[in-house]
Amino acid sequence: MDLGLLVQSFLAALIGTAAMTLSMDTEAVIVGRDRSRTAGKAICALARGVCRRPMGERTFELASIWGRWLFGVSWGIALCVLVDPWGIGLPLPWAGAVLFVLVWGAAQIGPPLITGDRPSLMYGFGPMLIEAWHHLVYASMSLSALGLMRWAGG
Repeated sequence: MDLGLLVQSFLAALIGTAAMTLSMDTEAVIVGRDRSRTAGKAICALARGVCRRPMGERTFELASIWGRWLFGVSWGIALCVLVDPWGIGLPLPWAGAVLFVLVWGAAQIGPPLITGDRPSLMYGFGPMLIEAWHHLVYASMSLSALGLMRWAGG
């Protein structure tokens, strides 16, 4: 695996996470709901076996913020494997489509398994499309950033 490509993939995933966070938070303000707390719920569920007492509200908010960013950036590994010639070696457009399917699919499967929440598919067509949009923003911005870094780097 190309270490330079791995670093670029993490940076691209960071940019994708920033774009998705901006998209999600803007949508939450427009429709008048709270910001997503899914990452915090997942961390709380995972921490129950480790922590002796439940998280307070401030700790929960921090877990939500850090969880979202760490989860988003961690997808840089998958992005690297998708485009690395020593990995799958997909062209960027195909890698973007696969990344979208992976991150959106993980959002449908992971949180329900960890927290017991229902996947967005169960809330109706509108919420499912909104969540798919946020993940499309993530995948497209991650791929755009990686493409620009690779183009600028030669």
